[in-house]
Amino acid sequence: MPLKMMLFTNHEAIAATADRCGVDRIVVDLEILGKNERQGHLNTRISAHSLDDVRRIRAAVRQAELLVRINPIHAGSAAEIDAVIAAGADILMLPFFNTLAEVQIFLDLVANRAQAFLLLETAQAEAIVDDILALGGFDSIHIGINDLAISKGLSFLFESLLDPGFEILCAKLRTAGVPFGFGGITRLNEGKVAARTVIPEHYRLGSSQIILGRSFLSAEEIAADLNKAEQLLIDSVAEIRAYEAEIATKPAKFFEDNSCHLHQLISEVAAEIRRKRT
Repeated sequence: MPLKMMLFTNHEAIAATADRCGVDRIVVDLEILGKNERQGHLNTRISAHSLDDVRRIRAAVRQAELLVRINPIHAGSAAEIDAVIAAGADILMLPFFNTLAEVQIFLDLVANRAQAFLLLETAQAEAIVDDILALGGFDSIHIGINDLAISKGLSFLFESLLDPGFEILCAKLRTAGVPFGFGGITRLNEGKVAARTVIPEHYRLGSSQIILGRSFLSAEEIAADLNKAEQLLIDSVAEIRAYEAEIATKPAKFFEDNSCHLHQLISEVAAEIRRKRT
């Protein structure tokens, strides 16, 4: 099965185009609590989305699911969750949890009114994954390799994949029958770690979902020429789907060889980052 694609945007035209060209989930990102403190020094996504964006994007999409990333559990979580569901979210994503109690609070507050999606992105959350799986009651897990790398003191987000525990984590999720994914991708042949190399690793590990990263379609490209950006999105999604069809019938050795190449590439990029910091 093709990977479910998730695109973060609060731009109505881009959301509508993504919906038409087969992006499976449009994501409005309300997470701000603690985000700047964790990632403000990095070139990562810190959202300026709002509850009104949830309503606008709900009206713009017809086929894709509307996923909203809320804030971590806090004093205002009940009101936030109620408002997001009332605005039309199909799926709520809980980020940056560290305890089973936080997961339980989230599930109790959602109360089966929408799909519950867990963003596992800390070493503490990884350490209790068995308890999370035993608890159940959620629909999907995504492994956030950026914050996971930060929590482990790593230099590069994709270094999370080099940790032997990462494959164990994926195997646990796969065995439990929990739909999961990890990280994000660039366009097929772009970036230090291109999607052409990352996507086969998703297939090898049993992942079923992927985030289209900031570099897949940048805010700058949208601002410069909306029509061109929409066509770029259409073409880039089609290119990914064609590549998935191409590799779907590849033998196991293809995926094993690709994994070795990917790990070597990640090691080289991480070493380069460390050299630049010293």
